[in-house]
Amino acid sequence: MCMKRMNTRTWLRNRLNRLSMLEPYTFPELWNSSIGYSEPLIKLDANENYFIPKELISRALQEAVSEVDLRFYPVAEYRQLTEALAERLNVPPEYIVLGSGSSQLIDAIIYSFAKRDGKVISLKPSFSLYRMRARVHDAKFVEVPL
Repeated sequence: MCMKRMNTRTWLRNRLNRLSMLEPYTFPELWNSSIGYSEPLIKLDANENYFIPKELISRALQEAVSEVDLRFYPVAEYRQLTEALAERLNVPPEYIVLGSGSSQLIDAIIYSFAKRDGKVISLKPSFSLYRMRARVHDAKFVEVPL
């Protein structure tokens, strides 16, 4: 069986072309005009939480920053958190995967499991990142209506 080998330049060009598939963030100020709606809109697409007072968050951040050296990656803390979660959930630590937010974890899952030209299936409507990351990883995105 003869397998076609892709050279580095072609591979890189293909990967860079896929980056153009990513959809840029649309700022809320632009939403009203784009959808023809005149009432003020409340943004709820990026984990906003209007119920926690801003001052409480500021105090918590100041306290956390004072306890950490931001010049270094939190390698020791990562291990400690992984072990604590594993103990709490009664699973081996290697079953625990942590990320810097859901976007990183979604990307890691699609990268790990979606085969080239395979399918990623999700409900519709759903989080747009599923579709974007499936396309970047050369998988077909299939939506199933609720």
